[in-house]
Amino acid sequence: MGLLTDLKQKLEKGIESTSQRSKKVLDISRITLLIRSSKESEEELYKRLGREVYRYWELKGRLELTDLTRATIGQIKEVRDKIAELEQAVEELKKRESAPEPEEPDREAERELATEQVTPSGKESSSTSSKPRNLPDPDPESSPEPSPAPDENWAEGQAIFFCPHCGNQVDEETVICPHCKQNIYD
Repeated sequence: MGLLTDLKQKLEKGIESTSQRSKKVLDISRITLLIRSSKESEEELYKRLGREVYRYWELKGRLELTDLTRATIGQIKEVRDKIAELEQAVEELKKRESAPEPEEPDREAERELATEQVTPSGKESSSTSSKPRNLPDPDPESSPEPSPAPDENWAEGQAIFFCPHCGNQVDEETVICPHCKQNIYD
């Protein structure tokens, strides 16, 4: 039973790591959306400032800062400061380690689990087969071959990231998808 407990703990660590990485991506996406809406607000303020300055120039024939233009400039500065804070928060989230990487899986324990069999009497027995008896052979015509070893860069609990626009797999740090050239966080 210790083997099953160890396997369960490793699986829980992998799930926790994946959920923390997913939370990190969601937080980055949420902040990126706030940045985008703040930039749109900033653009509207620029347009309003331009209209205010033009109206004043059209009426008076000269340029001066009125209370209204000063207030608009103050709002623009506040929005720019907010955008800078949000961008800094995104950078901190990207740099922060959300969770330590899960340990390398215990290959020997995995092999033992794969060879464990449960007999009808409820006792465990070991056999040379790499497949449990209760699972059907997916291709009965093929001879049993060992499954390919996982990629050496693969780690248990490692998250897989996809572009939301084209669906292709991308690296965790990718901002612009190399396939469709879209911003991942837009």
